[in-house]
Amino acid sequence: MHRNFDVAKDVSAESITSTLQKRISELAADVFQESIKLESQGNGGLMVSASINRRPIRMVIDTGASVIALPSTAIATLELNVPADAPTRDVRLANGQRIQARSVQLPTVRVGAFQAEDVTAIILGPEAANTPPLLGMSFLKRFKFELDAAKKELRLLRVQ
Repeated sequence: MHRNFDVAKDVSAESITSTLQKRISELAADVFQESIKLESQGNGGLMVSASINRRPIRMVIDTGASVIALPSTAIATLELNVPADAPTRDVRLANGQRIQARSVQLPTVRVGAFQAEDVTAIILGPEAANTPPLLGMSFLKRFKFELDAAKKELRLLRVQ
C-alpha cells in the first residue's frame, strides 16, 4: 500500500477502514428517517395520525397547503389558546369558497418520531367546521419528505 499510494509504512488498510467506519457511524447518528403508514380517505386523500400539543388528531396530508389548517371544532379537542386578537387572513378552501381564518402558532406538532415546535397554523372559521384538519407545509418543509401515494406511505428524513 505504501508503494502504490505513497502512504507511510505504518499506516494499514485496517486503520484507514476503521477510521472511515467510525465516521460513517457518526454521520448515521445525525440522520434520522422513518416511513409512516397512511390511510386512504374515500376521496383519494391520504390521512396520517399526528399530535398537536400532545393531543392525537388525524390529518389529511396537503402539500398544496402552505400551513396547517384546522377547523374551529378542533380548538377544544387540542386545547388550543387562540387569542381574541389573533391575526386574521383570507383563505380559499378547496371548493373555492373564501373565508376568514385566524393565524396561530402551535407549540408542538408530531408525526411519527418527527416533532416540530412553534409551527404556524390557521384556524378556519365556523363555516368550514366540516373541513378535515390539513397537515400543510409549515410542518412538512422542516424535513425532507417523500409522499408515496401508491404505497400509502410518508417518508420523512431529518439531518442534524
